[in-house]
Amino acid sequence: MASLTIHGKFKRWVKTAILDASDQDLLHVCKETFAVDSSRTADLHACSSYLRLFGTHFVDADCYNAAKHGMVLRGGSHRLGLEIDGWRVLERDGVTVGWLARWPRDDSEQPSRWTQVSRFLDQGATIALIYMATMLMRSIWVRGRARHLREPLEKVYRPTPPDDLLASRGLRDHVIADIYEPFPAEGETPHLHIVSANLRVPPEAEENAKPDSPTTD
Repeated sequence: MASLTIHGKFKRWVKTAILDASDQDLLHVCKETFAVDSSRTADLHACSSYLRLFGTHFVDADCYNAAKHGMVLRGGSHRLGLEIDGWRVLERDGVTVGWLARWPRDDSEQPSRWTQVSRFLDQGATIALIYMATMLMRSIWVRGRARHLREPLEKVYRPTPPDDLLASRGLRDHVIADIYEPFPAEGETPHLHIVSANLRVPPEAEENAKPDSPTTD
């Protein structure tokens, strides 16, 4: 991995070796890389889930590119509430980061247009995930010292699974929602799109819902 000095190649490596890897292969990577107890499969699965989560954000580079090219990156603090037919499907406080982008990017049937994108984040969950990322990076060094310098493992990490971490804050994802506001053409009615994995469905629809799938309204 240290030989991947070109950003594009490293991004492709992350997609191939992390996001597209089989569960078994990724568990093997975690076993060999992190300072965890290899007999505790729950800990290996937690590390695997964090790698997929962080890898997904890494390859989604819109906000990074916006910052790099000065495309109106800005932050703020907001409350987002969404109600449909009297049912409160979303109501959260959080922080936002916004940028300018061409959207949609991957829909060949719909031409992209300049769009104001706002990513609405749960601050507590985001900070907790940053902390977990630093702990995983530290555990790589601990494992490396044990392997290459024959030092005893100074600490074995038992990471909280990301689903449990997020559930403690009543969330399925630390990104509360992505909000897209395409700039309207002349005479066009403004509209926005909300993509979220945290929308609450009415109680009678819970059995048919897929809580791990993003919902678009």
